Amino acid sequence: METALGKIKYLNGIRLQRAIVAGADWVVAMQKHLDAINVFPVPDGDTGSNMAATMKNIAERAKENIDKSLHKVSDAMADSALMSAKGNSGAILAQFFQGLAEGLKGHSKVTTERFGHAVQVAANKAREAMSSPREGTILTVISEWSARVKENCKRTTDFDELLRDSLDWAKQALQRTPDQLAVLKKAGVVDAGAQGFVYLLEGIVTFMEKGDLASSRQNAQNYAEENDIPLIEESFFDDHETSPFRYCTECLIIGDNMDTTKLRSDLEPLGDSLIVGGSPSKTKIHIHTNHPAQVFATAAAQGEFREQKVDDMVQQNFDAHHNNAACKVAIVTDSGCDIPEEMCKKYNIHFIHHSLVFGDSETYLDKIGVDRDIFYARLRNFKTSVKTSQPTPAQFKRLYTFLTKYYDACVSIHLPPAHSGTIHGARRVAAEFGGKVVVVDSHRNSMAMGLVVLEAAKAAAQGCDVAEVVRIAEDAANKVDAFFCFDTLKYHLRGGRLSNSAGHIASLLQLRPIISFKKDGEVKLSGVAFSRHGARKKTWAQARNKALGKKNLKFIVAHADAPELAAWFVAKIKETFNVQDVPVLEASYTLISHAGPGAAGIGFIGD
Repeated sequence: METALGKIKYLNGIRLQRAIVAGADWVVAMQKHLDAINVFPVPDGDTGSNMAATMKNIAERAKENIDKSLHKVSDAMADSALMSAKGNSGAILAQFFQGLAEGLKGHSKVTTERFGHAVQVAANKAREAMSSPREGTILTVISEWSARVKENCKRTTDFDELLRDSLDWAKQALQRTPDQLAVLKKAGVVDAGAQGFVYLLEGIVTFMEKGDLASSRQNAQNYAEENDIPLIEESFFDDHETSPFRYCTECLIIGDNMDTTKLRSDLEPLGDSLIVGGSPSKTKIHIHTNHPAQVFATAAAQGEFREQKVDDMVQQNFDAHHNNAACKVAIVTDSGCDIPEEMCKKYNIHFIHHSLVFGDSETYLDKIGVDRDIFYARLRNFKTSVKTSQPTPAQFKRLYTFLTKYYDACVSIHLPPAHSGTIHGARRVAAEFGGKVVVVDSHRNSMAMGLVVLEAAKAAAQGCDVAEVVRIAEDAANKVDAFFCFDTLKYHLRGGRLSNSAGHIASLLQLRPIISFKKDGEVKLSGVAFSRHGARKKTWAQARNKALGKKNLKFIVAHADAPELAAWFVAKIKETFNVQDVPVLEASYTLISHAGPGAAGIGFIGD
């Protein structure tokens, strides 16, 4: 769009692209303000971050699109919005852009009248995607803004006049949101998603005034610096009624002629804040639920699903509003680490999840994204290959960005390089945070890694600074030990971690290996047995001998669908070391994929 010194009679692809880039700049600049007023549907402090990430991707795709015709630019934005939408407001924005593309289809440029029709389609599309739309949200402001544009689009042929007038109308609608949602009035704020949409419009109008993107972007930055980040009384969060659903769950489904009506009806019993949008060939799901695995299983029945995301809203709310002021360091680990759930909650430990890949492309987040019984059934079915993949850089960046808003620093503890490339990915992303994220090699996996993470988490909870937390974590990594036994080697063979010839010989001899770790985390063979009974006895003997003489011993036992073996280890530990509390847990599915059912191990740390 050109400067407002002259009338803007039509909208083409280049003008739309530049306008959306300008709008995205405003949303990005104001994301901290939006995070601060995020109280609905849950006060998890990430509406600004989610909207900024969504708009940034939409703008980037619009800029990169080679074909600059209006409908091609709008199609590219709609596709990017579906792929990158994050959070409730991000998913609604994605639907808005889907509708906008539908309304602009087949047009290389449009007048105000056609634009009025397109934004009405966009507003309807956004509302239809919501299972139970609420007034006083971003939906309300989109609806009132689009209605104003539709009403005036025949009265003026000038986009400058049309958008200025409708921005004022949207601002008025925004100010009415606290009267429509009691939770907003109680907190003394407007709706964060609605405010984000107004910032998007404000960026577009400011761009029309300035005439160039650099000036508009500077205006956004100046506005963000001049306006204090809003503060909500902490008493609001203490008294606020929390959602009955814990996880914000999202995915994208690719398929042919998917039945989105059935998909919606299948998902509705699983939670609230349900959004099902897109098209029969590409559909985005957003839902607040306690059962992410059931959501993904339902999605898989419709087509190939991608772009999974599961955020723990209870934990996010704690990080943003209820964190103990003494705790200045956030603890992060990956799902190769096994820790009892009650300890994770007590010490507020954050997880980044590995992925399980069944067959060529069916991917699930480790543990949280797949039902236990389904996992073991698929694992035992040797017709389907099972592989694992490490967390993506985007997963690390998103979590580190969120946590460094609320903590002085993060200590991120991961599987050693001998086991996974996860730690390399963590270090690459951590380098972008200027020393606020420190990555530590655990030298172990599973429950032994869990003992390292717990030592760091306890230090953080006691108020230790980042240097002290890192020192304690590294000291624990040097002291922890573990011994594992396996019921079979065929899963190592299937996963490519054992050569065919070695695997064939081991299978013929029915060997059951016992492993431990070198100081740097590399696996070493500690012994072999020719029976299950022999394997458990040798594993226990080696663990006992290594633990004898140590003080302040702490044990954890982990297993892979082998509760009886785990119970046998626990009984031996209690009998020998007079330890009363020995947590037992099932190992992460990432590790079980290579170890196979029947594996179990003993982890311990002591002085």
